[in-house]
Amino acid sequence: MKRKSIAGKVSFGVSLLFIILLAILSYINYSDSKANTTELLVNEREKVTQLDESLLKTQFGDDINTVESLAKLLGSSNYSNEEVEKTLKVIENSSGFDLMFVGYQNNGMMIRSNGNSHLPTDKYVPRKRSWYQEVIKENKTIISEPYISTTGQKLSITIAAPIY
Repeated sequence: MKRKSIAGKVSFGVSLLFIILLAILSYINYSDSKANTTELLVNEREKVTQLDESLLKTQFGDDINTVESLAKLLGSSNYSNEEVEKTLKVIENSSGFDLMFVGYQNNGMMIRSNGNSHLPTDKYVPRKRSWYQEVIKENKTIISEPYISTTGQKLSITIAAPIY
């Protein structure tokens, strides 16, 4: 009887060690898998973001160049508001833009290609618009997130560049 008792104890001890070892290895495997999965998801998100940026640059490349060229032109000379408005109208007519506009930081003046140019009002302050704040913060050309425009009440995006 003692043999069965000793054999049973040894068998129980080995089984218990095996179960503990299996639990530890399972936890380690789970932790590694979780870390690898998280890393893969982060890498895939980064790739998708890079592809989105590349697609936007391909899709809007000419538009971005137009906006950047306009920013350089306006920054290099002291044009009157009327001259700026005429320039915006010419660019609007020769490109696919629905509306061209320039917002000035010093007084908040908004000059638009449609002639609806004005200083900030209680209803509309250009310097508080997300596209304006983003281009100031980034200090480079930006493409805004889609939004509903206050002018045409339709889904729009803005390509904005700082004027120096």
